[in-house]
Amino acid sequence: MVPADLNPDELLDDELLFADDAPDLAHKRARAAQPWRMLVVDDEPDVHRVTRMVLGDFTFEGRSLEIISAFSGSEAWQILDKTRDIAVILLDVVMETDDAGLTLVRQIRQDLGNENVRIVLRTGQPGMAPEQQVIVDYDINDYKSKAELTAQKLFTTIVAALRSYRDLVAIEQGRKGLERVLEASTSLFELRSTDAFLAGILDQINALLDAEGGSILCTAGDELPGSDPTAVVRAAAGRFADLAGKRLAEIPHPAIVHDIVSAFARGSNQYLDDHCAVFFKASGDVRSVAFIEATRPLSPLDHRLVDLFCAKAAIAYDNVLLQEHLSLAQEATVFALASLAEFKDPTTGDHLYRVETLTNKIIAEMDRRGFALGELDDVLIKKIGLASILHDVGKVGVPDNILLKAGSLDETEWLTMRRHATLGAEILLAASRRLRGRTFLSIGAEIALGHHEKWNGTGYPRGLTGKEIPLSARIVAVADVFDALTSKRPYKEAWSREEAIDWIKVRAGVHFDPEIVTAFLGVIAEQG
Repeated sequence: MVPADLNPDELLDDELLFADDAPDLAHKRARAAQPWRMLVVDDEPDVHRVTRMVLGDFTFEGRSLEIISAFSGSEAWQILDKTRDIAVILLDVVMETDDAGLTLVRQIRQDLGNENVRIVLRTGQPGMAPEQQVIVDYDINDYKSKAELTAQKLFTTIVAALRSYRDLVAIEQGRKGLERVLEASTSLFELRSTDAFLAGILDQINALLDAEGGSILCTAGDELPGSDPTAVVRAAAGRFADLAGKRLAEIPHPAIVHDIVSAFARGSNQYLDDHCAVFFKASGDVRSVAFIEATRPLSPLDHRLVDLFCAKAAIAYDNVLLQEHLSLAQEATVFALASLAEFKDPTTGDHLYRVETLTNKIIAEMDRRGFALGELDDVLIKKIGLASILHDVGKVGVPDNILLKAGSLDETEWLTMRRHATLGAEILLAASRRLRGRTFLSIGAEIALGHHEKWNGTGYPRGLTGKEIPLSARIVAVADVFDALTSKRPYKEAWSREEAIDWIKVRAGVHFDPEIVTAFLGVIAEQG
């Protein structure tokens, strides 16, 4: 365990040794350094024997050569159909038929779509396949007669073919890598929460590097009000999955902590053989480092792709943080507006938050039961609870002598009181027009204007009926009335829970949406 008072200077000391924590590089390098594969296709056994003898100790770029034998075009086709990493084919022309080799060339390029494998036509009967005609008509990469292909020329031919294959594979990997970077970074822009974004970062880098080991993402910086600025593991996967939520100092892998601290201190990506510590930064002082344990040594192409991904991820990170700050700003505005009604009427405060809680439970129950299809969506599910506390914000415009009156209101006073629905909606709509989309304020405006409407059209202020009333307002109407009935007010005593439930049951289909009453009763039943 690393001490809580981490000293980055000490952890960055190049002389630190962590023998117990060192990855098993030998095994991973052995996996990565697989031999080049060459397919020899010839119906003469001696050709296979001589080829193996000449190339028995062949190596290129630290990789040996695995020679696979096929004695006919059809046998070669079966091998190629199952084995896609063959780099070079030494191919005879005349085998089971006079053009078996040339037929196989067309099958490889057209049917298999294999453009990378290097095909060297090697024939003992050049007259059966004239060089100029074959080079023009068939997608081969070299043409040799068996008589001219000495041991030295065979070696040179294979090296040239492997270089070409290596470069083609690298180009293809680079193209696919760029596609994956673009896909990954695009998907990140769709995420709206920091936690989901950081988990997405980890998943995307793992996919980009084909990483199958473990990964950790630590974040340091004051992203949100009240957050802990100390580096914390915000996401973890693989063998490190149980580290999620721990502080950096609590990670029981000193070498990994060293790499993470190094990336934080230097503000750049650190590539170390078969693992890396990837740094990215958002606006302000929000910094993150992802430690990725790969299953192979990372290539320069891997480095470039990760660098590019990090640049895109930093922009997406800014976007996520901006979205969260905007959401927090909206929530703060909602609380500020709701507090106006509470200031005018002290009994309203607790009522607002009880309505919020019950509203959230009702809409969750409706979602579970599949109610209000076509009206209920993720935005409403997420925002209706907080928006519900704005339902009586219009009471700020009601005179105190009416709002706080202990007895019944006369007709004139009642008309004044009823204006709070329209006034609240006007206040919230004016504010919501400065924002795009469905926000807490726009949904709050729906609720403020519609929560006194009735299912049968006898409510106010517009006398709407049924589903003409916004779903948000229909839900809050049930929650609001239930809490109002069971709460003591200046003009009445609190009803019992059972009395209030029975009152609402009787008015399903008259005052309230029947489906919403059913959901409400389900919530009440769960509460016991």
